[in-house]
Amino acid sequence: MNRNIHFDDTFAERGKPNLYLLGGIQINMPKPMPDFFMPLMFEERNANGTVTDLMESTFKSATNNV
Repeated sequence: MNRNIHFDDTFAERGKPNLYLLGGIQINMPKPMPDFFMPLMFEERNANGTVTDLMESTFKSATNNV
């Protein structure tokens, strides 16, 4: 997986908002069961290149049950 992200000049013009990346696996189940999304990565990135891992703080109860 390529985790390099290039922030261009338009990013700076918008006040340098943060970018949030959520990645995982979509699990399609047969009917009548519901589909599932299994998150594997959740990060916050800013224009300075700082990456904050939000996976555990956001999905703490879900990751502890796996």
